Amino acid sequence: MSTPLPTLPRLLYTVPEVAEMCGFSPSHVYELVASGTLPSLRSGRAVRVPSDRLTQWIDEHLEG
Repeated sequence: MSTPLPTLPRLLYTVPEVAEMCGFSPSHVYELVASGTLPSLRSGRAVRVPSDRLTQWIDEHLEG
């Protein structure tokens, strides 16, 4: 019997995943990424949002 591998935290999210988690449309998230408002990285055509930078971005944009 093999030992199950530990579950690692997600480091990167796709734009549709970010949109789903934040309640935005994917096109709005793509606009935030394109404008540089939301930190992201690209590998070829793939766009990924680092989980720690997403959390930081949310914290910085909280009102109140």
